[in-house]
Amino acid sequence: MTTNVIPIPITYNQRKLNEHGEGYVPCLVSDRWLQFPETAVHEINIPVKIMEETEDGQPFEVGELFLSKSDLLRAVHAVKIENE
Repeated sequence: MTTNVIPIPITYNQRKLNEHGEGYVPCLVSDRWLQFPETAVHEINIPVKIMEETEDGQPFEVGELFLSKSDLLRAVHAVKIENE
């Protein structure tokens, strides 16, 4: 049986995003990432997992933070980019 499937290469970051979903926020200097939930009960109590991969490539939870959506947005918006 012949196949007409053409492999389309994707980046490492896109592959990880596909694996972990839209809540995946990678660290740029380590193998850790933040994993946000798809849904939360309330905007002032969002559980955010701190994750890393084990030696065999399995996700492992290092810790968990309970954060406010408004605090996250405020902090991100307060970051000044020097060259802009």
